[in-house]
Amino acid sequence: LGLMIFGILFNNIRHHRHVEVIAQRLKESEQSLRSILDNTPDAVFIAGPDGRYVYVNQKASELVGYTAQELLAMDIGGLKPDQADEEYGRIFEQVLSEGRCFTEVELRRKDGSLALAEMSAVKLPSGSVLGLCRDIAERKRAEEAMLAAERKFRGLVEQSLVGVYIIQNGYFAYVNPRFAEMFGFASTDAVINRVTVDALVAPEDRQRVAENLRRRIEGEVEAINYSFVGMRRDGSRLHIEVFGRVMEYEGKPGVIGIILDVSERKRAEAELEQNRLHLEELVAARTADLSIAKEAAEAADDRTQV
Repeated sequence: LGLMIFGILFNNIRHHRHVEVIAQRLKESEQSLRSILDNTPDAVFIAGPDGRYVYVNQKASELVGYTAQELLAMDIGGLKPDQADEEYGRIFEQVLSEGRCFTEVELRRKDGSLALAEMSAVKLPSGSVLGLCRDIAERKRAEEAMLAAERKFRGLVEQSLVGVYIIQNGYFAYVNPRFAEMFGFASTDAVINRVTVDALVAPEDRQRVAENLRRRIEGEVEAINYSFVGMRRDGSRLHIEVFGRVMEYEGKPGVIGIILDVSERKRAEAELEQNRLHLEELVAARTADLSIAKEAAEAADDRTQV
């Protein structure tokens, strides 16, 4: 009997020690997790199944302007903007039922302003909901500024009186309306990703144009300015001057540039050259006539003196 009692006591002691070890490990794990959450760069909110906050980190306090004690006395409704009851409830229920959610939310700060945050939320084994929130207001402002600049740039390009193009892999990845008009196309869609560069270059200039494209894409030169003879859709020719430089477009190397139709200038230069040559011929003929007249006058003068 004594041995039996001793065995029971020994087993109880061993079980108690096992429980203590497990409890200690859980405590250490909890402390480790809390340390990680305390030092993460994102705002962390943990709400129980009833929606009340049970943990927030310092970043959460900084994001919404409440102290940790104030937040822990609130539920998720305390940070909702006006008229957002349904949205907040839907997000919370989605996490509870599906286990996770990724979305953008607005959080009402203590001063009444709104913080725009990117939130990733997951359901924990305990049934609580952990939400990681990152302030994306600055990123949104930068994106909106970039989009505004892009719209402004695109507006200027679309209305430009010069052709604008982007070349990738031997095709025109982008052209503006003036470019399409210049080469006899009814719309930019008829050119973009459908027409090769060679198709718009006269045969005698294709090798030179291809070489200049290669030099830019491979980094031998950054920018280049030159002329060549182009081919319209109907086969007629035009004189082209291009200013192009290497760029990255949608993550791939390409060439961007502007293109000018200098056919009228070339014709004017040819006419001026023809007129110059004609004028030189007239001057030469007039000079010859004057020389002959001078010689005749001098001969007549000599006869008179004799």
